[in-house]
Amino acid sequence: MCVHQIYITDQSILPPQQNCLPSTGKQLQHKTTAFTRVESECTFALDHHARYWWETSGYALAILLNNAGYSEHGQILLLKFFRAIAPVLGPAYVPERQQWKSFMTDNHNPIELSWDWRVGEQSPKIRFSIEPVGLDAGTYVDPDNRIAGAMLKGLMMRLIPQTNLAWLEHFQRKFNGDDLTGLYENHPSKEFYAFDLEDTGIISKAYFFPKIKARQGGYSTFEIISNAIETAPGNASDKSQGLDMFQAYVQDPSTPSLDISMFAIDLIQSMDPRFKIYFRNRSTSFQSIKDTICLGHRISDPNIELGLQRLRLLYRSLFGIGEEASDDDQLFDVDHPTAGILYNVDIRRGTRQPNIKVYLPVRHYAPSEDGILSALESHMSRVGRGPSASMYMAQYTDAIRTLFAPGSTTLRRGLHTYIACSIEPGAEFRVVSYLNPYQLSPDMTPPCLAGMD
Repeated sequence: MCVHQIYITDQSILPPQQNCLPSTGKQLQHKTTAFTRVESECTFALDHHARYWWETSGYALAILLNNAGYSEHGQILLLKFFRAIAPVLGPAYVPERQQWKSFMTDNHNPIELSWDWRVGEQSPKIRFSIEPVGLDAGTYVDPDNRIAGAMLKGLMMRLIPQTNLAWLEHFQRKFNGDDLTGLYENHPSKEFYAFDLEDTGIISKAYFFPKIKARQGGYSTFEIISNAIETAPGNASDKSQGLDMFQAYVQDPSTPSLDISMFAIDLIQSMDPRFKIYFRNRSTSFQSIKDTICLGHRISDPNIELGLQRLRLLYRSLFGIGEEASDDDQLFDVDHPTAGILYNVDIRRGTRQPNIKVYLPVRHYAPSEDGILSALESHMSRVGRGPSASMYMAQYTDAIRTLFAPGSTTLRRGLHTYIACSIEPGAEFRVVSYLNPYQLSPDMTPPCLAGMD
C-alpha cells in the first residue's frame, strides 16, 4: 500500500495561532528525544487548547512511537504532523465544562491511539484516530461542528498532498450533505479521520456515519453504503464479490439484528480500493463471534480454524472466562450504546471474500487493566513469534506504565478501549490494542474511573 510522505518544512502553511498562553503545567517526566527536538525546532506557537493536546496525547504518542522502535527521524516527522493538527482537536479539557459529545470514545475524548502488533517479525505500527472538533462546536456559531473538519482538510492538502480528495468529497456528499444539518442518531459525530504512521510517512483514512442519511431517505444503511461505493469516482462498475457476500449475510433471516454504524475509506489512489463497514452485534458469546467472522459459514478458509482457536483463548483470557463456561454463554449485561461486540468487514475490489475484524470491548467487559496486559502477554507467548514478541510486549508494558498514573493498571477498566483481532492470510493472527489517551494523564483521570462502564 502507498505510504504518503509528509511535508512539514514550510511553517507558513500552518494555521495562525492566537491567544498564546502558558503551558498546561503538566510535568512531562519522560520526554523522548524526538518530542524534545520537535518542541525546540517548531517555531509556530500553540494556543492554550492546542498545547493541551500536544502535552497530553502528543506526549503519549511520542512514548508509543519510541517504544515501538520507530527511527528518531521518523518520530520527529510524525510528531511534527501531530503538532500541526493539534489545533483541530478542540478545547482543552476542563472538568465539568460542557464538551462536544464525540463518539470517538465513551467519555467523548476526540482522539484514540492504537498499537498494531502486526504479524511475523514485523515491528509494531502506531496509529491514531481523531474527530476534528472546533472551539465553538455545538454552539450557535458551529452547531454541527463543521469548522474544524474544513480546517483539517486544508492541513491535509498541504501536509499530505497525495490525499485522495476526490474520494473524500464524494463520500462527504453522499453521507454528510448540508441537508443533514441538525440531524443526529445517538450522537452528533459526522466524520472521523485516522492516520497509520510509518517511518516514512502516513496513510490517512476517513470514517462516516451513513445511518442518518439512510433514515432521511427511507433506505437501509446498507443500501446507502452500496450506492456510495458504486458511484465513487474511478471505481469500476463491477461489484465486489465481498460486498455481495456481506449483503447476503445481512439479509439472511437467520442472521441476528446488526447495527451498521460506520463506513471507512483509505484516502489513497488505488486500482483496488478498500472499504470497511463497521457493525455491532449485541450478542457477546464466543459462538456468536465465530459465526459472525465466518459470515454464517459463507467464508471458507483452511486456515481460519487455527485463527479461531487463538481468538477463543484470547477472548477467554481477556474476559476472565474459565474453561467450564460454554461458548454459547453471554458476557454480563452492559447498558451502553457501545455494549456488545463491534466488527468491521474489509472489502477489496477483486477479492472473492471479505476479511472480518472483531473488536473485543475490554473497556466494558475486562476484569482489570492488569488482566488485559496479562492476557496479551500470554497470547504473545503462545503464538510463538520469537524473541521480538517478548521484546515488544515488554516495550508496550513499559509504555503503559510510564504514561499512566502509578497504580492505574490495577483499576477495574478504562485505559484500553478495544483489543481487535483478525485472521490474516496464511493463518496469521493479528492483534491491535486501542487506548483512550484521556486516561494517559494523571491529572485527567476521573475519580470514578474504577467503576466506569
